[in-house]
Amino acid sequence: LDSNLQVAKNNYEANPTEENYIWYGRREAYLYHYQKSIEIFTEGIGKYPESFRLYRHRGHRYITIREFDKGIADLTKAAELMQAAPIEIEPDGQPNKLNKPLSSTQFNIWYHLGLAYYLKGDFTNAEKAYLECMKVSDNDDLITATVDWLYMTYRRENKIEEANQLLEKIHDNMTIIENDSY
Repeated sequence: LDSNLQVAKNNYEANPTEENYIWYGRREAYLYHYQKSIEIFTEGIGKYPESFRLYRHRGHRYITIREFDKGIADLTKAAELMQAAPIEIEPDGQPNKLNKPLSSTQFNIWYHLGLAYYLKGDFTNAEKAYLECMKVSDNDDLITATVDWLYMTYRRENKIEEANQLLEKIHDNMTIIENDSY
């Protein structure tokens, strides 16, 4: 982790592109330096104010430090900025056993926005975010993760029928690569 951080920092210092801001911030976060990662993403947003990717990552880190309103603001901004963008696979910082990234930036924006609302106790907006997340859940790992949180959201809303119907998406023949815990 330390050597990956140093590479990311060197890349950022040599050429502070949007991508290099993202990786420098991500690498700091992998070492639990959440405030530092937020500072890096904030600086990057100052330079690249239309970057839904930077807002996505900073919003995720705000959730990590339990600043849900800031996370919601960033992830909402990311969702607005990404509307016209094509689906893009998001590279993993900690690869799975196949070394194959499974999620898209769009998935991660909706997933984390739903999570922030859920943790805040705003289940109506969590439901809306997870329904959007379901639209970009295009493999069994993502479907399973989204179903898990949407199911819990429905249960909190006392929408038992919707929760039970949602479970029909989960079956024994699913190919789960990294989301075993769901």
